[in-house]
Amino acid sequence: MWGAFDAFYVARFVVTSLSEHRIPYVTDFTETLRVLSEQGAVVNIYVMFMWVLQASIVVSALLLLARKPGFKWFYYCQMPLRLIYYVPSVSLITLGVLGPQGSRSIAITLGLLLLSEALKVFTLFKYVPSKKACSWQAGTR
Repeated sequence: MWGAFDAFYVARFVVTSLSEHRIPYVTDFTETLRVLSEQGAVVNIYVMFMWVLQASIVVSALLLLARKPGFKWFYYCQMPLRLIYYVPSVSLITLGVLGPQGSRSIAITLGLLLLSEALKVFTLFKYVPSKKACSWQAGTR
């Protein structure tokens, strides 16, 4: 389920880029590099971590869809960046599926962001096996 949400986020990014006649990720990255030379160190760090988050979402979508065990640490490390940049794991939240009231309410969308991340941590912790557990189970067969 979480892999599908990350894949949806990536697909929406790609479709939006293509509709604006940009090469997904490539055009944005080259524009970022061009603009960063005019910015200060704080902006450069902020933007660098945004690109780390973007790349990690692509990787996490692939790992989750492939059901690869042992990468829970990767998703947990991604959580702070998702919170800082407001990129919820349930990417439908950012589409304003709650209607005009929900999309304008900072409290509701922030609450949904925190809820989606807490739900992801809980479900990954409870239902996704760690790599060690998988190798132990494989050895008992």
